[in-house]
Amino acid sequence: MAKQIGDIKLYSVRDLNKDLGVNERTLRNWFNKRKLNGVKIGIEWHITEENLKKFLNAEDAGKTKDLE
Repeated sequence: MAKQIGDIKLYSVRDLNKDLGVNERTLRNWFNKRKLNGVKIGIEWHITEENLKKFLNAEDAGKTKDLE
């Protein structure tokens, strides 16, 4: 479940795994390679709802480069 901090909604790797069905290791690789624009808080990666929407819209438009 996404975390709400003020008016910012953050999704963890676990959230994305459940919601998108993408392997957690793959998601972490995308964060490390900056294919997902997120922030590491402690040892966990998170992405804002806004950045997730941008990523998904770019993917739908065919703008993302090789994800794997």
